[in-house]
Amino acid sequence: GRERKASAVTLKVISAEVTDMSIYNSYLPPDSPFQIVAGTASICADIALEPDNASGWLKLGAGGIKMLIDEQSISADLTAHIALVDGIPGEMVFDLSGSELELDNVRVSGEKESFDDEQWLARFRLTRGETTWKKPLALNASLQLSLSDSSPIVAVFGNRGYRPDWLLNMLSVDDISGTAEVVAANNQVVIPYANALSDHIELGAKGSISEQNREGVIYARYRKLDAILKISGGDRNIDITRARAKYNAYRAAP
Repeated sequence: GRERKASAVTLKVISAEVTDMSIYNSYLPPDSPFQIVAGTASICADIALEPDNASGWLKLGAGGIKMLIDEQSISADLTAHIALVDGIPGEMVFDLSGSELELDNVRVSGEKESFDDEQWLARFRLTRGETTWKKPLALNASLQLSLSDSSPIVAVFGNRGYRPDWLLNMLSVDDISGTAEVVAANNQVVIPYANALSDHIELGAKGSISEQNREGVIYARYRKLDAILKISGGDRNIDITRARAKYNAYRAAP
């Protein structure tokens, strides 16, 4: 007789509340410098799962989410539109290409420098994104990014005690856009590159994060002046000598 086809599973969520966003920390690599401290979120979804296919969407809105990124305390409003394009539900592998995330009302608090601007906005769009939904999460993604300005990056350098006039001049440049790649697997997050440009300025980041170590660089340029922030374990230092060449030569460890 005809083999019976496994039935699809449909999940529709009109409205649900996540009372503590920190529960998602369990999906991050151990000892990750990024941690969700507090926050609530609302969720709605319409998802269809078959043995060899997945489709649908999930929307999440989180107001006043609080995060720690290394030595920086950050609060923001987060909106996520997750597109479920394809997948193999039995293996928990999903294609999230086309998904979008938006951060606004961002506040950065550090040891020496703070940033608070209700108008600041960052948008991220996954042009390619595959995830394996497990603990910790596995992700391989390419994305487009846009920033309303460079204020949070300037604050990161300021928290290392570095505030030259040219760096402050970057604050006057709006509408920064770029691309990035992110790979999370085997308890490690690697950013092969994240680069963004606008008139007269350039921002960049590369690095790798694991339970054993944190390595990376953050680059900032305004016209012909630039600097690189080097991160190695618990050490942070700023270098202004051949900063661009050192940034170009850096390779995030796989």
